[in-house]
Amino acid sequence: MKYKHALCFIFVRKFYVLNMANDLKNMLVTDIVLNEANPRSITEDKMQLLIQSILVFPKMLSLRPVVADASTHIAYGGNMRTRALLAIKDMSQQDILASLEKQTKYQRLTQFEQCELLEYWAKWKQRPLVKVQLVANLSDAEKEEFVIKDNVGFGRWNYDMLANEWDNDLLAQWGMDIWHNTDVDIDSFFKDADSTNGKGNGLHVLVSVPDELQEQLEEIRQLVEAAVADYAGVKVK
Repeated sequence: MKYKHALCFIFVRKFYVLNMANDLKNMLVTDIVLNEANPRSITEDKMQLLIQSILVFPKMLSLRPVVADASTHIAYGGNMRTRALLAIKDMSQQDILASLEKQTKYQRLTQFEQCELLEYWAKWKQRPLVKVQLVANLSDAEKEEFVIKDNVGFGRWNYDMLANEWDNDLLAQWGMDIWHNTDVDIDSFFKDADSTNGKGNGLHVLVSVPDELQEQLEEIRQLVEAAVADYAGVKVK
């Protein structure tokens, strides 16, 4: 009988670990462990945009919790967000205000709403809690799969709709890579293939990358490849 009770206890405990652990918890951001095995990186400019985005819209943190291991607290989802929150934790109120003042959304708030937002972050820094989804029932292979799938974008943006129906300044501040109007003659980027190397048919598109963006060359290349992926026969060399 005691043996049966012991087995029952083990079963109940295992059921709790595998199921009940998958729940939302409030955790100190300093208790979340950054995932060093995460294959994604972020530029300093994008990190600053992420910090500003979080500062001006903290409600989104509760809508998109960090996903972390129940035992190790390693982040599988929200790794960059956690880094941004750790940076915010160490920011002075003056730095937070300076960051917010760059945001179009913040500029459009009433004075009362601006004060409310600043007060929110002042209180948060005293006890920097973050909503975390703790998971305990993923295999190592599933953890790796989650990290990749959580960051893959399967859809495509409708850039015509974005250009005509959305605020360009807000889109840029939310981290979108948007088109900026310039006086560049787009047709000048296209050249007949025959006039360039005498081989093949069609047109060649030349992409000019300024020196200050050389470190992001591979990222730019990947963006160009993604943009033409749905067009058969178009190649990026």
